[in-house]
Amino acid sequence: MVTDFDWAGKSIGENLVRFLKEDTVVQNVNFHPLMKLEHFTVQEISRARTPGARFTREAGEDVPFGATDQEKLDKAKEWFQDVKDPRLMDSRQIGEQRVYTIWKVSVDALPWRKLTEVFQTEIEVVLGEGDAAGTRGRAAGPRRPRRRRRR
Repeated sequence: MVTDFDWAGKSIGENLVRFLKEDTVVQNVNFHPLMKLEHFTVQEISRARTPGARFTREAGEDVPFGATDQEKLDKAKEWFQDVKDPRLMDSRQIGEQRVYTIWKVSVDALPWRKLTEVFQTEIEVVLGEGDAAGTRGRAAGPRRPRRRRRR
């Protein structure tokens, strides 16, 4: 499974696995994220990340900042506690406030060649364990959309 690195991506993955486990046709469901943050360099992450949730700290409490509401902040903090990747949280001074940002990463903003390479490596691991049909083999990996030629 490939999802974005954020709380929505985590929710999508968890919901899909839960749905498949509830299905009586599928007997064995394993969650194997095909893309992991450790596959990517600091530079690749920093180019692909976007602000997910922002907050300040007041009297020891985290307070939503800017467009972030409390629900979004709670989801982002819970996700970040699971991820624990320091590249996805930082802070800076804005006026008299220290503003913290929890970053999210859209998978399609990462380098295409690296995505393809990682996908092929990880899918081989999954298929090496055997899939639901009991087959094994090499997957083709994601295909880049072809551009139309102008005439």
